[in-house]
Amino acid sequence: MPLGDGIRRNAATMSQQERNHVRDAFVALDTVKTYPDGVTFWDKQEQIHKAAHADGQDVHAGPAFIPWHRELINRLEALLRQVDPLVSLPYWDWMTDPRSTAGGRANLMTAQFMGSASGNAGPPLAAFESTEGGGHTLIWRSMAAGAPPVSADAAIVGGTAALPHAQQFPAFQGLLQPAHNSAHGYIGGTISQQHFSFHDPMVFLLHSNMDRLWAMWQSDPAQVWRLDPAQVYGNNASSPTIVGNLEPWAGQTPPLLRPWAPPDNQQQAKNSKDLTVVVPHLYDSTVNEQRNWRWCSKCQGMHFAGHPTKGVCPAGGPHIEAGSGNYTIVQNTPAYPGQTNWRWCSKCEGMHFSGNASQGPCPAGGQHIHTASGNYHLRSNLPAGAGQSNWRWCHKCQGLYFAGNATQGVCPGGGQHDHTGSGDYHLFSV
Repeated sequence: MPLGDGIRRNAATMSQQERNHVRDAFVALDTVKTYPDGVTFWDKQEQIHKAAHADGQDVHAGPAFIPWHRELINRLEALLRQVDPLVSLPYWDWMTDPRSTAGGRANLMTAQFMGSASGNAGPPLAAFESTEGGGHTLIWRSMAAGAPPVSADAAIVGGTAALPHAQQFPAFQGLLQPAHNSAHGYIGGTISQQHFSFHDPMVFLLHSNMDRLWAMWQSDPAQVWRLDPAQVYGNNASSPTIVGNLEPWAGQTPPLLRPWAPPDNQQQAKNSKDLTVVVPHLYDSTVNEQRNWRWCSKCQGMHFAGHPTKGVCPAGGPHIEAGSGNYTIVQNTPAYPGQTNWRWCSKCEGMHFSGNASQGPCPAGGQHIHTASGNYHLRSNLPAGAGQSNWRWCHKCQGLYFAGNATQGVCPGGGQHDHTGSGDYHLFSV
């Protein structure tokens, strides 16, 4: 289960346990987390969104529409993590009916996650409501039949590649924003109302998908300039809403909201060219994840089990994967945080660190060989509960092994593995 790895995933393909974490964090923002002005973290989201529609600074009417909403969902995800550090904001894929269970997907519109698709949302969001004008209106939905009438991801993400660079972002927004509008209308009810939509948590799954499509557009390896703050916005680069500070967080342009205004004065001034805005978050469609990595009970090491051969175990014979989870490791994703230079050895099928002068002794003889390997990324020293900890680097063989058992396993460098000097690596299994 990939809790805590920071990757935003399709809510319909996550495990129920992952969805439970997300659901409970949303509920906590509406019930136990409060700003200094007494407004809950959750109800503040609607105030923020309404402020973005203010006369003269409506971000929905200009090129800051996409980056402003990235800042909004990044901040919301940070709030969710104050409640539960293992949560990443998932997305709803607009091309699918969120009620559908086709292809093994989960129905998102249930009392176990996002509430009813028709009428009042009900549990678990029964207490979520709008208090605009002093009234109390529960969030509601009126979802259309079938899947939303939106263009395919490929048409949106790839629809601008033939244009000159300066024209691509404006054209991309011209493809993305109408699809976003259609998704709002498809859900209906609260989400279809301009000044009420951000009372419904489903709106953040909708906007996470919008941001995912921008991340996919930016991550095209043939268009690396899209990650450059000076180039990404093209002809819109000097637009006032692009170079102006993002509100209400800068606390400079009415309507001013606490805590980014007096008396709290927690202003944070940055514009759409800030690296924290331009650099995309990691999504399951923008990272390259490889499964079939397994633990060997004989040597305690990590090996790749996706080939017919089970490799060579330093304890003798092939690796044995009985009792192992199916580990997922990110490869060839430059933006992924963590330590690179972990490689697969084609002789022993094992994982080793190639960033040192020695490639380490291979149980198949000689040193490890990684000429056909991807560049794997491992994360270390994460919060408790984020994946499985106690994976360590052995300085004798350069290999990756599990140090959480009584035995430290058999090292091809002789004796047992020795993790002196190693970080505590976290791996995620499914």
